[in-house]
Amino acid sequence: MQQNVEPAFRVTPIVHHFESRRGKVIPFEFAIESINRPTTIHVRAIALTQDVNGAMIPKADTPAPDSISLLSPAEMNLADIEQKLLRGRVKVPFTDSKFHSFGILVTDLGRIVGTAPVLTQDKEERRVGIRFVTRYVLRVDLTVQGVRGDDITKLELESSELFEEEGKTKARVWVHNPTDSPFEFEMRARLANSAVGSRQRQFNLCMPVRESVEPPERFTIRILPDSRLRLQEFLPEAVFPGDYEMQVALISNNRTRMKKSFPLSITKGDFPAQDATIVQVVRDITVTPSQLELSLRKRGNRFGTRSRITQCVAMVPAIRLGEL
Repeated sequence: MQQNVEPAFRVTPIVHHFESRRGKVIPFEFAIESINRPTTIHVRAIALTQDVNGAMIPKADTPAPDSISLLSPAEMNLADIEQKLLRGRVKVPFTDSKFHSFGILVTDLGRIVGTAPVLTQDKEERRVGIRFVTRYVLRVDLTVQGVRGDDITKLELESSELFEEEGKTKARVWVHNPTDSPFEFEMRARLANSAVGSRQRQFNLCMPVRESVEPPERFTIRILPDSRLRLQEFLPEAVFPGDYEMQVALISNNRTRMKKSFPLSITKGDFPAQDATIVQVVRDITVTPSQLELSLRKRGNRFGTRSRITQCVAMVPAIRLGEL
């Protein structure tokens, strides 16, 4: 059973971004257009929750916030290739949070495609198919002017770890929001070697869902109430066995609002892909490549670093001195 399927309708934009002060009422609208056939859609405001990767998704069995209201009907009929506007308004909450996000769920009734006959156990022929439903989760995001956002210090920086991805070392930090308020911030980190008192270059962490986004939006972190996020990024430099600290700083309104350090230990063989390309010859000095494959015979394989062939070897500090 094979059949091409396309969405029943499209919506633009997917996300609205507004900036205003507390108490202001902001109107909004989304354009909904049917695709190649008539369709009936249902619209409702929803509460949002958040996956650990940062994606915002509907929160089932939870009423929508009172701050958002829809002016368009809950059910809309669209003719073939017809466009209608979904209108509503949102009131900026009187809270200390600088960021809020509101959700709208738009879905059609679906249609069954690719039906095929199937024999049941009593040899009765029945037809089965797949029902395809088009669904959009729209968002209205607000940045609130004139608030301090001091409650952001209630966020919990839980833990940190290092792991390998695509042959490189990546840092991960877990953050939990135990409050009823959403927050927007940046997270910066730096790996420090406690034994020699030196530190790597500082780098920004991001939500996995934003890893394909260009900076600076890539490093904007938004966390919803009662949510837990994993923030991660590749380390800017290689790491080698030893005792370290992951020094984390939470930035909001261009100010450092929280700091925390997590002890980390790296043992030999923790990052084999990195070890295959970079070797540490003495403390703070690395050489890449770690080995050369050379041969004077056709299709020959011989490993070594002694050859008449000129090779360029890059030598850089493994860890640089600096201050967080």
